[in-house]
Amino acid sequence: YKALLDRDYGSLALGTGLSLDVCNIPDCFSFFPPPTVIRTDMGIQSYAHTSSETEDFSQEFRISSVGTEGISWMAGVFLYDSETLSDTQASLGNSQLGFLESYTGFFAPPFLVDDPVNQANPFNTFTADTKAWAVFAQLGWDITDQLTLTGEARYTDEEKETHVTYLFVPTDGTFKRSFDYVTPRLTLTYTPEDDMLIYASAAKGVRTGGINGSVTGCSPYGDPFGSPPSPACLAGQAEERFFEPEENWTYELGAKTTIWDNRLQINSALYLTDWTDLQLPALNADFFGTHVTNVDGGVDVWGFEIDGTALLTDMITLSASFAYTKPEFKNNTFDGSVVSSCGTDGSLCTIGTDSEGRPAADVSGQTLGRVAEKQANIGLTFDGDIGSRGLNWYVQTNVNYQSENHARSINSMTYGERTLVDMRAAILNDRYEIALWAKNMFDEEYVSSQALQPGFDGNRRIDAYQGNGRRVGVTATVNF
Repeated sequence: YKALLDRDYGSLALGTGLSLDVCNIPDCFSFFPPPTVIRTDMGIQSYAHTSSETEDFSQEFRISSVGTEGISWMAGVFLYDSETLSDTQASLGNSQLGFLESYTGFFAPPFLVDDPVNQANPFNTFTADTKAWAVFAQLGWDITDQLTLTGEARYTDEEKETHVTYLFVPTDGTFKRSFDYVTPRLTLTYTPEDDMLIYASAAKGVRTGGINGSVTGCSPYGDPFGSPPSPACLAGQAEERFFEPEENWTYELGAKTTIWDNRLQINSALYLTDWTDLQLPALNADFFGTHVTNVDGGVDVWGFEIDGTALLTDMITLSASFAYTKPEFKNNTFDGSVVSSCGTDGSLCTIGTDSEGRPAADVSGQTLGRVAEKQANIGLTFDGDIGSRGLNWYVQTNVNYQSENHARSINSMTYGERTLVDMRAAILNDRYEIALWAKNMFDEEYVSSQALQPGFDGNRRIDAYQGNGRRVGVTATVNF
């Protein structure tokens, strides 16, 4: 992975001015936050090069019954071992900096160089080892010919070890955590007809915890001159190093039906999820990176989905789907990951404390970020044969809609709804296919996602990522 970034956003015209984390040595380290200098020149660039290698091993063994006499069962064991090594080099171009000026973005010096691409300096190394094993079992009981009850359970045990070395601040340590949990599921299925299935289920899900390798040693300015760590940074580092598992219970009721002489299939589901200890990214106490933290409280999610496919004629197929999701934070839920986005006067949210006494934003009743309330899709396909040589053709159009969604839990910013149209036309046989396609046919402008990036004055910046515009291409496929 390589990244070359224009750190002064030089597309602005000369003379317009732009605030950057730029300060004059040695004054920039005499107080915090460092002063901001207005610069009008161009060319401040940062470079980062990360090389990583991962080795995974997994093995699963199962034994199952043949399902006779109304009882079926299955049992198994799962083994997993993973090792990851990551090494990063980084530098900052200094060609446009004034006399004795230093850009704090990469804790320069020593990261200021004339050529950041070819003179990159060591930045950090990161190794992570994960070892896990699990046992699982399933038991099914045909209560009647139409009614079946199935119970499942899985026990998982994980051990994680991470070694982190940051060369620009005093960090060189090995950290270990272990996790174990049980995830059960109970499902009841009813088949009143051969072409209809009704089901109800209750299941527990767990996303495992872990170790934040992005948490550095403590130097509030990150400078190489030996500034002493602040008590706040030391306390924050201890809290940020690890994060706990998140859990949810999901209850679902649904149906799958085929009608109209097997030409129309309709699926629908209604669900409720009780979500606790949600994992979200947060700003590090050292103001440099981000880490994963747990929300103190929970989220209630309810929604429904419906989709269908209809064979209108031998040449025309229509498909459509609609999903509605409403995820809301429970009362007395506090999110520490967004405190730095509440504004200097706290006007964007109510700041309180979580159960550990740490500053956190009260997000009770707010909507979970990055989740669209409504999503819909409709597709139309025309297809047929070409002569008697085994050639086929199809023309396909898909329209996808997504409503606006909030950027994060304090609901202070949204990015809007969008409707995208994709098209594809192809000629094919059993082995070859050549297709002409267009994505975002009408060149819709939209924000695909956004991220809150750390700033070195303790505030977070918002990076918004624009979705792809119209793309047209030709794809040839050969099947061997």
